[in-house]
This record gives sequence, structure tokens and C-alpha cells, in this order.
Amino acid sequence: MFAIGNELLKLVLIDSLILLIAIIISSIYISKKSIGKEKIALYIYMIVTFSIYNIYVKPVQDYLLPIPRTYIFYQKIVAGLSIYDFFSIGLCGMLLIRYFILKRDKGIFKQSNVIMWIWRRDVYILVLSFGGFYLYMLTGNPTDYMIQLRTLRGVITGFICVYITMLILKKYDKEQDIRRLLSILFFLNFMNVLSQVISSFFLQSISWQRGGHSVVLLDQSESYMSLFLLPLIIAKNKIISKWMVFTAYVIILLQVYNYVKMLYLNAALLLILLVIIGLMGGRISRRIRNLSMLIGIAVFIFTLFFINSSKGDKMSRVGQNNSLMVAFQNNPVNIIFGIGDGGLIIRQTMSEDGGERRVIDSENEKYSQYQAEYQVPYLGTLKTSGILGMVFIVYYLVLLLKLTCRVQQKYGWYYCAALGLFLIVVSVGRLMIIAEPQIPIFLCEAYIIYALLLRVELLRLPNAVA
Repeated sequence: MFAIGNELLKLVLIDSLILLIAIIISSIYISKKSIGKEKIALYIYMIVTFSIYNIYVKPVQDYLLPIPRTYIFYQKIVAGLSIYDFFSIGLCGMLLIRYFILKRDKGIFKQSNVIMWIWRRDVYILVLSFGGFYLYMLTGNPTDYMIQLRTLRGVITGFICVYITMLILKKYDKEQDIRRLLSILFFLNFMNVLSQVISSFFLQSISWQRGGHSVVLLDQSESYMSLFLLPLIIAKNKIISKWMVFTAYVIILLQVYNYVKMLYLNAALLLILLVIIGLMGGRISRRIRNLSMLIGIAVFIFTLFFINSSKGDKMSRVGQNNSLMVAFQNNPVNIIFGIGDGGLIIRQTMSEDGGERRVIDSENEKYSQYQAEYQVPYLGTLKTSGILGMVFIVYYLVLLLKLTCRVQQKYGWYYCAALGLFLIVVSVGRLMIIAEPQIPIFLCEAYIIYALLLRVELLRLPNAVA
């Protein structure tokens, strides 16, 4: 055991050195390219996104070890709160003071855009989650109130992300400023990914195996970044430099190699969706339409094949689904409201899915019998918020679909594809209010990129107002 510990320490030191170099290079880039208060915001963005909440390194993830890459999330300070928790609570408090006491940014939350829609939807779903959890607990079912309360971290993170997104969209109204901000974000994303790729070569002996090989990107959340970069490979906006497109290709291909089934599935769904919208709008050639449909169907079938061949993942999902159905049968009223994030279901399967449960949780007597995880794609809301939660998912899905159709007809395929991905990805469930801070950050970043590129297009139109 001691020898293993020494080996892990050596690997962690190598990874820490690589991370430090990436942070130094990125900090220099920020200091040279950014201006004013923008610097502080970008430094914070760098630290949070370069850190990892769910890491593809078994010993670290299984026992929540606070190594430098995970330190701000895993190192507990007081009452189980991490460094990130204290920081986010403090920043949230400052923004609330700014809004309610100093009366700054008046009307910022009255805006109607995609991010605000998603934020409001997720708040509604979370309220249902707490109600379902309370009903489930009252009837004597197994629950974990700490897991339920942990969602409040997501509320704070989501609030911060939405607030800052609104500030950015309000401030950046000149093409040179937009170009500068996007170049910084792309550079930071590239350095983040590059440091993970380099570290993965040294961590192969202890990193997760996916698709028959060791992962090359250590952070699960990076898959969301990849999804939102997909539209950039078809973008025609002049503000997007060739190196940005290259970066997008590199990150996407790395995730494909990383065996991210969600990326395969959603990419296929996006192609099929674009064809459907194209048929409705009539702004796509028959050849491109047919080719996209064929590729989309092929990728979809390919994804289903690999999902079916992944016995560990498949068995874990089947077991989770069976357990949830048992919980609903025993508590019919919870079908309407769900059982909450902290509602526990029977652990039915012993799958080989390394991401289903941490070892530290399995060693807990309670979690040897029960689990809170429910990882069935697109049906996660059914567990947390029941049928009512799914109604919110469908309602906002329709709103986004209508908006996507209008955008395709007016602004072209990039903006349609960007919104299409929002439509597909957010249908998975609650993403703006989630324990993993990087996911709402990448979601908001994607919308910022989309909105600012569209603003550039509008600025170039005669007599246009952004």
C-alpha cells in the first residue's frame, strides 16, 4: 500500500507541475490581452475551469483526494464546505449586494433569452425536487438530505453564471472587444485541454479506461465544451479565426477518442434536427440535406451499438431504471413530483461502470444497499422531479425549437446549429443548477459565444443596432 501511495504521489506531482505551467502561461496571456475588471473575471474562470470536479483518475475520484487539480472542490474547510463553496457563497453575496442594495444592473433578470429560459426552468424543476424529496422522506423511504442540500451549491453557481453572462452581453457591443474576449476564451480552453492531454500520458496506469484505452482528457465536464464547439466547425463568421476552428476540431476529436457516448448521440441528433428544420425552412440543398440525414442516422446507429456493447454502462442504467420503478410503485404520488436528488433507490446491480459510484460511497453501509444516482439519459428529471418536471422539460423544449426554426430562417446555419445543441443538451435535464460547476459555466460560455457572434453580424448590417 505504501509503494502504491508513493507512485500516486509521484504522478500527482508531475500532473501538478503540468497544471502550474498551464496556469502561468494562461495568466500571462490574460494579463496581456484583457483590460480592467475583465482580468479578475478571467483569472477566476481559469482557476475554476482548470480545476476538475469529476476526474477520470480512479484513486482520486474514488476517495475524493484533494490533489492540486481537484483541490478547490475536494479540500474541506468548515462543515464540509470546500474552498470553492466559500468563494462562490462570497461572490454570490457580493452580486446580491450589487443588485439589491447598490441598485446596479436594474432589470438584468427581466431579460428574455435562452440562458434565462434555461435558468428559470431549472429553478422550477429544483423546487419540485425539494417537494418530491420531502414527500418521499415523510413516507419513511431512504433519503440523504446532504445530497438534496448539495443542489444549493448549483443554485449559487447558476446564479453567478447567469448574472455574469448578462453583464458580458450588456458590456461587449464593439467588434474589437468581442474579438478580443473570444480569443482569450478559446486560448484558455485550449490550454486547459492541452494540460489534461499531457498529464494523461503520465497518469495512464491509474486513469479510467474508456473505449478500450486510457482517457486522454481527465475532466468529464469537457464533453459539454466539445458539444458547444461543434457548430464552430461550420461557422462562417469572419470573426472566428482559423486557429479557433482548429482548436474546436482538436477538442472535439479528443472527446471522440475519449469515448464520450453523449457526444456521439447528440451530434447525430443535431444533424437530424438540422435536416428537419431545413425541411421546414427550405434553406438547404437537397444533396446536403440527404447527406446530413445519412450521416446523422449512421452516427446514431453507431452510438446505439456502442452503448449496447458497453455492458457495464448498460447494466447500471437498467438496474437504476428498475429501482426507480420500484420506488414509484411503492409511492405512487411521487410519480408526479419525483423523489428528489436526495431520494435513494435500491441498489440492484453490481455493474462494471466505474462512474456509477465512488468506492468511498460503497464502503458506507447505507450506500451498499441504496444509491442516489440515476443516469438514464433524458429521463433524469423523472427521478428528481417526476412527471411535472418532465412537463417543464418538454415545454421549454418546444420554445427552443420554435426559436431555432426562426433563427435558421433569418440568420443561417451556425446560429441554428448552436441553438439546436442547446435544445438537445438541455433536454437532458437540469444543467444550470448542478453540483459540477464547470457545466453551467460552459453552458453560459457557449451562449456568450453564440450571442456575441450574432451581435457582430448585426453590427455589420447597414443601420443595425446590436
